Amino acid sequence: AEKIGWRTLENIIRDKRPDVIAAGEPQAFFFHETLKVFTLAKKINPDIITIAGGTFFSSLPDYVFETNPCLDFIVKGEAEITFSELIKAFLEKKDPALIKGIILKKDGKPFFTGERPLLKNLDDLPMPNYGLLPLGKYFWYRHPYQTYFPLNMFFYEQKKWPSVVIETSRGC
Repeated sequence: AEKIGWRTLENIIRDKRPDVIAAGEPQAFFFHETLKVFTLAKKINPDIITIAGGTFFSSLPDYVFETNPCLDFIVKGEAEITFSELIKAFLEKKDPALIKGIILKKDGKPFFTGERPLLKNLDDLPMPNYGLLPLGKYFWYRHPYQTYFPLNMFFYEQKKWPSVVIETSRGC
């Protein structure tokens, strides 16, 4: 949405000087972009903590850790509670290995801290704060033959519609 490139991202990381960079992939075939972010972050500051999430990282931790020294942690499964506990552990200088749902490097090998129970009620999670995003820059292009909206079917020009994806359940 922001249409930034790698040089701009590098400048943002240099200017903001984050302690942690977390990213995931919406589909497994985008994992390499996430790893590029982590590699860039570690090039700028090797002490930046990198955290990955998503199906690719969760299902292939051995491969990811062996081939990508830029990765520090993987949050496996539902991340809302796990991620916040991990950040809290960093702030309080506690051992992240005590948090369920984390894969980390221990003695040079991936170590899984154990499954975190699934959330029983997704309604317990707060609503996302969409005010933090530049929503006016997110669009979905409607093909003229699609009938998702009650528009005149003879309107053959491609239109841009503001959009955001809302997941209403978990799993595939």
